[in-house]
Amino acid sequence: MSADLSKYHFHRALRPFSFPVALTACLVGIASAYAEGYWLPLNVLLILLAGVLLQAGVNLINDYADLKLLPEHPNAELQLACQRIHTNYRLGLGCFLLAALIGLYLVSVTGLPLLWISLVGLVGALGYTWRQYSIKTAVWVW
Repeated sequence: MSADLSKYHFHRALRPFSFPVALTACLVGIASAYAEGYWLPLNVLLILLAGVLLQAGVNLINDYADLKLLPEHPNAELQLACQRIHTNYRLGLGCFLLAALIGLYLVSVTGLPLLWISLVGLVGALGYTWRQYSIKTAVWVW
């Protein structure tokens, strides 16, 4: 088969090269809060951790739609790739769960406005990842 199935290995599916994007987005908010006089080191660390977990989750579940593109009667190599996709998907959902727990803690100490911001971010992350509702496709087509 000509497809590069190594892209489903955990370390490649994780796409750590994209983590600076998540960190930068979080740091913009942290810098804004700091400029307004808010600085809690624990919250800063939790925000950065949640941002990276969300980016990792999006990256890990992003390949799930590829299952429809793989042949129905795969050989051993394709079966292994399918197993990796399923494993990465579950790990990605675990990343979302951990980030959600951090988010709930942060909402409890900061207030409901953060909840609304978080929900908008969740919709954006899911829209980017799930191909049937893909923001990527809508933007490129538009």
